[in-house]
Amino acid sequence: MRRLTQREENFIDHYREHGNATEAAIAAGYSPHSARDTGCQMLKREQIKDALEKIRKHNAYKSVLSIEKVERSLAAMAHADPLGLVWKPGELDSNGQSTHPGEHKPMYELAPDIRQAIKKMVCRSFERADGTRGNEVHVEFWDKVKANELIMNRLGMLQQKSDINGNAVDLVKTVVDAIESAKNSGIITPLQIEGPKDQEQLPS
Repeated sequence: MRRLTQREENFIDHYREHGNATEAAIAAGYSPHSARDTGCQMLKREQIKDALEKIRKHNAYKSVLSIEKVERSLAAMAHADPLGLVWKPGELDSNGQSTHPGEHKPMYELAPDIRQAIKKMVCRSFERADGTRGNEVHVEFWDKVKANELIMNRLGMLQQKSDINGNAVDLVKTVVDAIESAKNSGIITPLQIEGPKDQEQLPS
């Protein structure tokens, strides 16, 4: 199969930008008077058809990767377990060293899905009554409710449902209202991950 000419490559570049064969032919340097016919003929050439198909598949592949990456990030935000921020009994660090259960992990030891779910992490050092120093860590996660809403929307789960009386029910609003109600009543409180209890007392 012969190689594409420079004008054919130019035609492909312009055609993939806006999908108009006539404009692509003109931009590639063909006569404007016959650009319509030239554009149609160009699209019938096997070399050009093959080149455009390769570009289409490549773009589709990149789109799938982008979608999967977004979905993984949303899933991490929606399902991140705060216990992943602290060492578990018997857990070893990345160097194989033993750890202290309940103490917060440094950022480089956190699992990727936990790191993606973190919106802000603030570490503070303080002096204990005995003169030793301790660390306190405050963590803010991305909005789990919003992440779940986006996932539900992606899965087509946000169509309105009807209650027993036939009234439309917004599922997301119902869930959000229930969570806000629980927060206001004190059932749900803002999450703070800190160091061990005997190390988190700040001087008054």
